[in-house]
Amino acid sequence: MPITLTWSVIPDGTPIDATAEIVGESSDNSNLVTYLNVATELGPQNVWQDTIQSALDGWSNGPGITFVFEPNDDGVRLGPNPGVIGVRGDIRIGGHDVDGNVNVVAYSFFPNGGDIVINTADFFSTTLSRFRNVIAHEAGHAIGMGHVCPINQTKIMEPTISTSFDGPQFDDLLGAHRNYGDLNEDNGLFSNASDEGFAVDTTVNVNDLALDDDGDDDWFLLPTGTLS
Repeated sequence: MPITLTWSVIPDGTPIDATAEIVGESSDNSNLVTYLNVATELGPQNVWQDTIQSALDGWSNGPGITFVFEPNDDGVRLGPNPGVIGVRGDIRIGGHDVDGNVNVVAYSFFPNGGDIVINTADFFSTTLSRFRNVIAHEAGHAIGMGHVCPINQTKIMEPTISTSFDGPQFDDLLGAHRNYGDLNEDNGLFSNASDEGFAVDTTVNVNDLALDDDGDDDWFLLPTGTLS
């Protein structure tokens, strides 16, 4: 089903426990805001904040997922606390030293958690294209997507981040369609038929729709008249 998710950035000093079972991960508090502000291509905050939003929006190009920035985050410990409008986002983004400047760039938790942790000891994510794809990849996990193979630099959910493309690709979006349908997914009933602006003797192209499983119906409103 379609879903709207809020996201927020946790303030520096927010506790992040080393719960991902990654060898060498610290239990340092978050220092993500400082990390992003001093990165040459990412700072100041309005730049990296817009970059996060654009990375998340990549999952909304067809699938029924909408991401909305929640400007508030109360700094409660990352992990076990659900999103609350005006308090904190559904998906909270923070960062600390995960395993130094090697191996793990970031990690995130599956839904019913969904938070994202960036490795702020790793320089990999300090360019716009890399940071955007890291966020898009981790957001994929946050909405329930696993890793996919082969690793041939064609999909955002491959285990290794690539910058040969920008954001979720065709196969990624197919997976998101399967879980969340498309943005018109409430048109599964005749009474909720989508009005896409069809008119007699005109052509209307409707893109990024999906029949997301064996039992999905999509209804559209067509005008009376002669159709061919």
